[in-house]
Amino acid sequence: MGRRVLPILLFLVSACGQEIIVNERDSGPNVPRDGGTDAPRDGGADPDRDGGVESERDGGEPPRDGGEESCGGAPYCITALTPSVARTVVRAPVTFEPEIENDGGATLEFSAPTDAVVATRREGLPPLVLTDVTFDLSVDATGLVSFVVTDVPTWFATTTFEIVLRASATGGPTVEARASVTIEGNLLFGTSTSVYAVASDGLPATSVNFDMGRFLNGDSFVRRPNDMILLRNGELLVQDLGTTPQSLKRFQLTGENVLLGTFETDDEGTAFMDSSSAYGMAQLDDGRVVVLDSRTGRTPTVRFVIYEEDGTYVRSLVPTDPTLRFDGLAPGPNDTFLAGETTTRKILQYDPDMSAPIADFATEVAGISALARGADGSYYVATGSSIARISPMGVRSMVNGVPVPTYDWDHLAPFGPTGVAATDPVTDDMLNLIIIEGTTNRGYHRVDNTGPYRVIYGMTHLD
Repeated sequence: MGRRVLPILLFLVSACGQEIIVNERDSGPNVPRDGGTDAPRDGGADPDRDGGVESERDGGEPPRDGGEESCGGAPYCITALTPSVARTVVRAPVTFEPEIENDGGATLEFSAPTDAVVATRREGLPPLVLTDVTFDLSVDATGLVSFVVTDVPTWFATTTFEIVLRASATGGPTVEARASVTIEGNLLFGTSTSVYAVASDGLPATSVNFDMGRFLNGDSFVRRPNDMILLRNGELLVQDLGTTPQSLKRFQLTGENVLLGTFETDDEGTAFMDSSSAYGMAQLDDGRVVVLDSRTGRTPTVRFVIYEEDGTYVRSLVPTDPTLRFDGLAPGPNDTFLAGETTTRKILQYDPDMSAPIADFATEVAGISALARGADGSYYVATGSSIARISPMGVRSMVNGVPVPTYDWDHLAPFGPTGVAATDPVTDDMLNLIIIEGTTNRGYHRVDNTGPYRVIYGMTHLD
């Protein structure tokens, strides 16, 4: 009898450069694991465990462990390869458990070649150069695969690694199965002079040209980084308050200090802002970028500056009510954007072509200090020392376990598939950065006594 482990996911046996026998019962995307369309796993009305003739998988005769027939004619096969987790962090070990059919009792030799590892990312992000990361990959005598990414550079973004397990016996074919795991990307944050990278496990990412996880450094590249976002085209957009005039700079995630250029100036011939005192950049669902420009003593005090994703200036919107004051932007539904308004205690919804709000997205939100939309469509709003989540259905809930900050939670950034990162812009220790998932505080992101600890003025997750 071959070794069996009931898998969570089912992966196909695919061809390599050798003879591969595909297990036909696993080849269709819509074939249920237990065969047929209606046959229960335990056989329905038939008390026989193998489901009688109704189950395609068991087929009546031969029995459930049908040897070569169950492997599509091969004497053995790997019917599934299941990862211990689907998504995890750098330096977290992952195992891949095989399910093997080997009823003939062949002596199998297993391999998991490193040169067969395939790395993929979401559309827009530059492809990973595998030599940029360090990973360990091994397999034991039973076919159990172990994988861990041990080190990443400062520009590392979320990446899915596909692993191949191969099995062969003397005189027999080589069969294989594939499975994948996703490793979370770095969190970047801006300080008074540099941009740093923290790996997904909370330790500093490895700098190639600098120390302590610096990603952007030097007056020629960035002087005073503030807010930043990762655009869908894979570029990092950084608000630099240290240049004259201030600027929005584009960087490529293929190395450190890879400056691509700056966004255009506005229709007045000046930069998009001057001494802006409020956070706020957001990319809309249609790709356009909105920047909040708030300048005390200027008329108008507030405006929203609209750009195309490539940095082309589009227009500036001046709110029709000059008394409104904003802090925090987020993409809204249907190519709109949301802005936290501090005097009316509302989150207002704007069309990027109109100066007046089109709706009140949320009301009675006092002391808004930051706003972000998570990858799952929920919204997070920071109100001083607390953080609330607004679900995609509009249900508002407080996030549990949020510690009281020294000042307030002044900046939020999407983090992973279901959460956000929050930072206190006053403290310079490990306590100024937390990760929230759903309505629960996951804890402080950085590991104590590993640095670098700086006051954070802006951040983004490379996801």
